Amino acid sequence: MIVSGVNTMEEGSAMAEARGIPLVGLFYAPRRSNPYFPAYALTTRRLGGPANRLTHRLVARAEWKATAEYANAFRADLGLPPTRENLAVRLRRQRTLELQAYSGVLVPQLVDWSPQRPLTGFIAPSSLHRRLWGEDAADDGLADWLRAGSPPVYFGFGSMPVREPRLMIDLISRVATRLGVRALIGAGWSSYSEGGRGRFGDRVRVTGEIDHRAVFPLCRAAVHHGGAGTTAASLTAGLPTLVCSVNFDQPFWGRRLEDLRVGRWLPFDRLSEATLVTALRDLLRPEFTARARALGSALGAESGASAAADAIERLRA
Repeated sequence: MIVSGVNTMEEGSAMAEARGIPLVGLFYAPRRSNPYFPAYALTTRRLGGPANRLTHRLVARAEWKATAEYANAFRADLGLPPTRENLAVRLRRQRTLELQAYSGVLVPQLVDWSPQRPLTGFIAPSSLHRRLWGEDAADDGLADWLRAGSPPVYFGFGSMPVREPRLMIDLISRVATRLGVRALIGAGWSSYSEGGRGRFGDRVRVTGEIDHRAVFPLCRAAVHHGGAGTTAASLTAGLPTLVCSVNFDQPFWGRRLEDLRVGRWLPFDRLSEATLVTALRDLLRPEFTARARALGSALGAESGASAAADAIERLRA
C-alpha cells in the first residue's frame, strides 16, 4: 500500500498501479468536485453548485496540462502505458480511497460526501514525531515568561518564511502595545537570527519551533498562515484565530473560520499595523472566544488517526 499526499500523488498512483497495490490519498482540504466549495486554487467565493463543480474540473484539467508530459514519462519508466486522463478522473474510476484529513465540524456540508472520501478529522502528529521534528526543543525561559503575565496572542507563519523578520517583530510589537496584549512569535521556517530570539520589551517574546499542543492552550488567540495543521492546532486549543494566508489551501481555511465566526481572514499581503489591530480587536471579543472554545471542544473529541486507520483497514478487508 502507498499513502500519498497531494504533491506526490501522481507518482504514488503510477507506482501503485505498476506494483498492483492500493493507493490511499491524503487531503488536507477539499480538492475534489463538490457542490459546496469551489476549487480553492481559483477562488473562495460562493458560486453555487454547478459553478463550484466546474471550478474543480477546470483546475484538474489545468494541472494535467501542466504535468501530463512528466507523468507519462514517469509511467514509462515503470513500464506503464501512457494515459490521457487527468489524475482526478483516474482515481475516481479506480475508486481510490481519498482520506479527507480534516474535520466535519468545519465542513459539515461534506460529512456524507462519499464512501471513497471519508472525513477522518484532523490527524495530529504523535509526541514521538514532534520530538523527532524538534518541535519540543527547549526554549530557556519560555515557560517562565508564559506564567509571568496574561495569556499572549501567538504569531507564527509556519512554513511561509517571513522575508524581513526584524520588521515583523517591530510590527507585532506596535500592535501588541496598542491592544495592551502580550505577543509570542514562533519563528517556524523564518530566520529570526537578525532580529534575535528572546524578549523584546515587556510584551513580546520570539521563540523557535514549539509544540502547538503544549503552548496554544496557554495563549489567548492565534495569528498564523492558515495551514491545515496549524489551523487544527489553534482551533482544537479553542483559540480565536486570524488566518494571514499566502497560498495553497490557506485562503480556504481563512474563509471557513470567518463563515463559522471563530476567526478572521486577512491575506498576508494586506498585513499592516492598522489591519492587524482592527482584526484582532474583533477577534478578542468575548463572543469570539466563546464560539472558539465550543468548537475546540468538538474537535478535541475527534480522533483523526483512528478514523483514518479504520478506513484503511476496511479497504484491506
